[in-house]
Order: sequence, then C-alpha cells, then structure tokens
Amino acid sequence: MDTDTEIPDLIDTKEFEQAYGEALIDVLNIDTWSRQPSLAELVGRMTEEVEDANRREDERSKTIRAEIFPQMAHARGEGIPADIGVYRVSSDTINKVWRKALFNGGVDGCDATRKEFPTLPLTITQIGVCLTSYRGNQQTFEHRMFQRELREAGAGLDDVYRLLNLRAGESGYSNERSPSILMRRGIMTYAERIVLLTESSAPWRLGHGNPAPYELLTGSGSHDLLRAGLTAVRQLVTEHKRFVFIPSEIVDKRILTLGGALRAGEYAIVVNARQSMQKIVDGGKYNPQDRRFAEGFYNEVGPEIVIGVYRTSFETPPYVFYSHKDHCHEAALIAMADSLLQPHRGFPLLIDLADRICSLAFGNDIFDDAVKTAFTKAGAPFLYQGERLTRS
Repeated sequence: MDTDTEIPDLIDTKEFEQAYGEALIDVLNIDTWSRQPSLAELVGRMTEEVEDANRREDERSKTIRAEIFPQMAHARGEGIPADIGVYRVSSDTINKVWRKALFNGGVDGCDATRKEFPTLPLTITQIGVCLTSYRGNQQTFEHRMFQRELREAGAGLDDVYRLLNLRAGESGYSNERSPSILMRRGIMTYAERIVLLTESSAPWRLGHGNPAPYELLTGSGSHDLLRAGLTAVRQLVTEHKRFVFIPSEIVDKRILTLGGALRAGEYAIVVNARQSMQKIVDGGKYNPQDRRFAEGFYNEVGPEIVIGVYRTSFETPPYVFYSHKDHCHEAALIAMADSLLQPHRGFPLLIDLADRICSLAFGNDIFDDAVKTAFTKAGAPFLYQGERLTRS
C-alpha cells in the first residue's frame, strides 16, 4: 500500500463544523462532555437548540417561499407534473370535503399489521388488514378485517437447508431486508393494496405508505409477488385513479424541506414518482424477464403518480402524499380534511383507526398467548421460548 497516498475524509470536517457549529475533533474530546448533567441543564440546553432550530427553519422557510415556490409554477421537464405549485385551502373547502367525501362513507382507509412468533422449528406470522370508513360523522365508523397466517417450517434435509438460508440474514441483530423478513413485509404490503383494490367499494381509497413500495417493486425476491403486487398497483393507479397514500416517513428529505415552508392549510404538488421508482429497480436483482416487467411498470405507472406535501398546522410536521396526477387536488383535500380530525398529529385519522383496530385484534398478547398455548398442548411449553419470556 502506498503510504504517501492521501485518503480523503468520508465526512468533510468543514461540513461537519458548518452543520454542528463546532469542530469534530472537539466533539471527540471527552473533556468537552458534561459530567452527570442535571435535568435542568439538559432541558435548558435543548430549549436553546430547539429555539435556534426554529429560528433557522423560519429563515430557511422565508427563502423557500420567496425564491423556490414562485419558480415551481413555471417549472417544466421530465418528472415535473403539470400541476406543480403551492395551493391554499379554505375552511369552507374542508367543510365540503367532510360532508361530501369523508363522513358519508366516500373514503375507505386501510392499514395492516404483522405479528410474529419466531422459534427454531417454526415461525408463525399473522398478517391483519383493516378497512375503515366513517358513517355519518367522525365519531361513528365501520370496519372490516382480513387475516392470514404464515408458517415457516420444514422437516426434510432440503427444507432445513432452505430454512437456514432464509434465516441467514436474521442472525444476531434484526435485518429488515433479510430474505425471509422482506418477504413477510412484502406480503403484508401487497395485502393492503389488494384489499383496497378489490374489497373496497368507496369512491376514494386511502392507504398507508408508498403505493409502489420497495417490497413490491423488487418483489421481495419473488417472481410471483413482483407480478401480483405491481399488477394490483397498476390497476389501482391506471384504472381506479382515485387514491391517496400517505407514508409515516419518506427517504427524500427534499420534499419535506419544501413542506416545512408551507403555511397551515397549504399543500404543494412537487414531482412524479417515475424517477424514485427507477432508482429502486435499477438497484434491484431480477432475471431479465422480471426486470423488463419492472421497467415497463415504472415507465407506465410512474408518471401517473404525483408526489405532494401538505401541512395542517404550524404545530404539526408536513406529510407527503401520493395520488393520481388527474386527481391530485382532490387527494390533497381528502388527506388534509382527515388529518384535521386529529389536530395534534396532523395525520389522517382513518389510517390511525385502521392501525389501532389491527393492533387490538392482533395484539401481541393475544397472538403470543395462542401460540404458547399450542406449544403447551404439544408438551413443550418452554422449549422454544426466549430466556426473557420465562423469567418469573
């Protein structure tokens, strides 16, 4: 190895100092750390940092509103929706959405949960999906449940080798992209979308996450899941069209940065989904036929999906939404109207209701107790339970 060769820093020290206001070498010096800081000191320091961050955010927001937002309306090019721009919503419009779309059952919200009981000979996964809608007002709603169990086990030598390979990525620390875990997540995300597509009769479908997430764009390593998942999404997007998906978080922080500059009651249409889909597919592992299928999907469906961001109040963060390009304004209004029903979160109440119903119906205690009872009846009540579960 050439010792004279200069190895560049992975993180530029000047960038670190600009971002954090102090040199990295000072942070690494333990003498600069507080010894047993008091609660008052911690609260005071955090208060100063939060106030400073809010001030900086206000300055950044002013710049975005003055410089970026006016340019958006005139932006043209690949990946830019025709309706790009910032829009303001009146209280009268929200009231109309409540009366004419939400409270009359015109929107079905959907969310799912996945509970697992892993043991050496058997891993049982329970997937629950819930559809919710309002009936008359926000205090009355109805729901429908869909449930499925998966059992991962094998007795023969080939089955044992297969199980060991599947669990290779699950050894030690949890790896959410190990083949086995990714497949279970993929089935759950598919179930949410196929339930919205085939089991809902509401004009509008409200989903959680990205309509075409990583698990479905890659098929989670499965040819069958790739085909089934993307076919369902294609139908929802190109045939039904009236949908809105809202993720809890998003990788692309640029959209959230724009959202942070929105005022209460504003939303922005920013970009279409083709480029983000292509990035996932380009990095995925496919056979040639499946790669052509995935590429055809993002070329056809990606431009039909627009990505926007909305904000219901200054006390809540902005949230990203996905919708069809022809119905993006209606989708934004539905997302905002439902989010205003819980002003402390600014997130759609129908999604939260579906999540809570799933959690109650398929809660850990209920599921775990049922599996433990089955092992007890089989004469092995403690054999496959972790040490923490058997503590007195």
